[in-house]
Amino acid sequence: MSGPAGQQNSNLPAEMTSFVGRHRELSEVRRSLKSARLVTITGMGGVGKTRLALRAASELTRRFPDGTWLAELSAANRAGVLAYVVADVLGLRDQTARRRADVLAQQVAGKHLLLVLDTCEHLVDACAALAERLLRAAPHLRIVATSRQPFDISGEHVLVIEPLNAPRPETDTDLHSLRRNDAVTLFAERASAIVPGFAVNQHNSASVAALCRRLDGVPLALELAAVRLRALSVEQLLHQLDNGRRPLGVGRRGGIPRHRTMRAAVGWSHELCTPGERLAWARLSVFAGDFGLAAAEHVCAGPGIVAGTELSLVASLVDKSLLRVYRRGTEVRYRMLGAIREYGREWLSRLGEEVRLRRVHRDWCLALAHQGERDWFAGHQADVFRRTQAEHASLQAALEFCFATPGERQAGLELAATLWFYWVGCGRLGEGRYWLDRGLLGAAAVDRPGRAPHAAPGHTHLTSAPHASAPHSPHASSANASSANASGPHATPERVTALGQPPPWAKALWVDGYISILQGDIVSAVSMLEACRDYAAATGDERVLANCVHGLGSAALIGGEPARAAALFGDALSRYDALGQLNSIVIMASVGLAMADVFQGDLDAAVRTCAQIQSACEASGERWACSHARYVTAFAAWARRDVAGALANAQECLRIDHTFHDLVGIALAIELIALLSAYEGDPSRAAVLLGAASRIWPSVGLPLFGSQYFNGPHDECVRRTREALTEREFAAAFDYGAGLPLDRAVVCALGRAALPAPVRSAAWRSGTSAPDDLDAPSQGAGPPRGARRTPESPGAAGSGPGSRDGGAGASATAGVSGPLGPDPATAPARTPAPWPPLSRRECQVAALVAEGLCNREIAHRLVIAKRTADAHVEHILAKLTFTSRTQVATWVTQRQEGADGDEADGARGEATVAQPLLRPQ
Repeated sequence: MSGPAGQQNSNLPAEMTSFVGRHRELSEVRRSLKSARLVTITGMGGVGKTRLALRAASELTRRFPDGTWLAELSAANRAGVLAYVVADVLGLRDQTARRRADVLAQQVAGKHLLLVLDTCEHLVDACAALAERLLRAAPHLRIVATSRQPFDISGEHVLVIEPLNAPRPETDTDLHSLRRNDAVTLFAERASAIVPGFAVNQHNSASVAALCRRLDGVPLALELAAVRLRALSVEQLLHQLDNGRRPLGVGRRGGIPRHRTMRAAVGWSHELCTPGERLAWARLSVFAGDFGLAAAEHVCAGPGIVAGTELSLVASLVDKSLLRVYRRGTEVRYRMLGAIREYGREWLSRLGEEVRLRRVHRDWCLALAHQGERDWFAGHQADVFRRTQAEHASLQAALEFCFATPGERQAGLELAATLWFYWVGCGRLGEGRYWLDRGLLGAAAVDRPGRAPHAAPGHTHLTSAPHASAPHSPHASSANASSANASGPHATPERVTALGQPPPWAKALWVDGYISILQGDIVSAVSMLEACRDYAAATGDERVLANCVHGLGSAALIGGEPARAAALFGDALSRYDALGQLNSIVIMASVGLAMADVFQGDLDAAVRTCAQIQSACEASGERWACSHARYVTAFAAWARRDVAGALANAQECLRIDHTFHDLVGIALAIELIALLSAYEGDPSRAAVLLGAASRIWPSVGLPLFGSQYFNGPHDECVRRTREALTEREFAAAFDYGAGLPLDRAVVCALGRAALPAPVRSAAWRSGTSAPDDLDAPSQGAGPPRGARRTPESPGAAGSGPGSRDGGAGASATAGVSGPLGPDPATAPARTPAPWPPLSRRECQVAALVAEGLCNREIAHRLVIAKRTADAHVEHILAKLTFTSRTQVATWVTQRQEGADGDEADGARGEATVAQPLLRPQ
């Protein structure tokens, strides 16, 4: 498994200090993971739970082929974002509107990995539910969790760790015994790092031993005490503790003595700080995760801290071990340990500054977003991407604060909408829609599965008004039927009342609508965009109106109406020009116009528009929108049979989009490169790339947006590749591609990786070049409006990512792993899975659902247990992102009607009901 950077098999941080003791606990973790799939390490704050988990994980790395991964959950302050944090750690992207936990479970299903869930106590129920869901879906997954309380779920092994054993009084002068004591060893090693040459000797041994007992052997307390040796001797430290030096009024009565000791040690460190350091400590506690220096200085600044001293205060907290330092690339980042952060937040609350500081932190995030929006078109897109990604945890915390705090919702909508470049351009469509829906519809709309969203008070009002101007796709009736039946977390209003809303609401609405388009959710998108257009018309906001017209043009383009799309894009561009706007959004409207021209057969106009786009992008340094213009240029070149020109542009598009993790652009480019590989006489690589694209699309939304025009290259590629390969060869190549991690798939599409010999065993039967008798693509680059689409699909060749064997993103082939993944030489021959992303058995169950059978009747018909039938239906709904059996029946009927009657009739008995109309997901 490739990590987020594409080259690593673990994200465990390097140990900056020595690991002391815990040999018994380490052995217990290793032993427990052989029989238990979940090990929860519990204990008081500061006792070393995280350190133990990381040490154990690092020692077990070789046991897990797909890596060992750390998910730090302290920054996640709501159950809804947990799955996003874990997916980011694992490098798994999803841009769909599906519930993230469902997608994550599907994505890890075939993985052999160890996942460390660190700091779970603040969301213990949600962490337990997520862990249980993942373990149920992934039989080879192991989880080590750290929490102050266990998950209390089936199969959990709980390991309670205590503080280090302090020396007994009778050993105070026995240097040999003291040097073997873990608490003394830890204090001595940390002290020697502070005071070079420090050692436990005959002069200080009694004081060191007494100090370790006084601090109950709590590791964090010992480390904080060692820091004070810069100014005090061991004897002076002990004297202060024995004299009862306590935190200034901040403490808790009762509790376990060692917990009180820990708090006393932290409070003691607090008392020894200067007033400015205490205030900086309290203010920096608003950060849930790590943060950079600029953010720290901004949050620290204010009353009580002398201007210009913020950096020195941060440095002082680092010196006192109250802040931990690490590097991310060339940047220094900071983090507080949980016990220290808790203390700081208590102090901040006592000062009455918590809400004000959360707003200060939010305002810094908002400024970061606005700066990123400006710089996105100014030639700094790679820097904007890295900077925004580094502050991801802070952005999540700021959005959560806004949407959970009365009176802050509009600021949250402004932040979520301003981050459109991050959600759309950097592979985070799903998370962007999550936050936008939170702001527009309220928490209930996105946190409760299986329920329709309700309008947030004072915001959207949902009615049942029809869409008079909704684009008419070839399957509009079924799309509307699906929408009518939808009741999932992203079911969207048919009509939204716009009057009386503030400007951030309007921007959030059109950004949410634009994201929905990219996910293939056209009905929801049109609803939001029309509501936004109503607002713009009522308020005279020309900027918003231009954005809405642009969005409706995109919906028409994907919905199969290129002429209407061209008119809307032209209107939007005229409005942008009148406003004097030129940015990435405007460029994307031009890209949409060029794509509409291609679909209408006006290739010359499309090429001219793309040339103008590239010229404008070169002048500004814009790369992201330019990559999409490259895709249109490649599409037009393919339509003209200019394979070399098409390949050069498609690969450049892929290189740029991979830089930003833009999954939409990556998937489109790989689909086109697959076809061009077939044209160049390399059907095996074409089949591999088809499989690779099939793995990506479920993380985006509806494959190829469900558009007949965007499907043109795909359908042509399927036809050519199937004519060149046997069914077994195609299945092996396709499944091999479906098993490739994203980064390896990109390398393969760029031609930088040789395929294993078994995958390359077949070439064009007539030689190494494409046969001349194959039809050239039409000017419109897709099948004519009334033409019958080819019933063949790569999903029919192998299990792909939707199979019960492979799960999402897992290779369905068996055997030994090769340099790029499983070796297809050992893959068994497979009969077609007729409707990807469903497996053959799920296709059978779906067909019976369409016949109106209940689960018990399905079980009887297929001679399986009812529980098994229940599971199949649940998997079908999850894979298709449906919420009702009616939607499944509509989906099946759509595929039956699109296939040859003979095929459909002959296959019903075996429930291979028909060949699919769409490519695999």
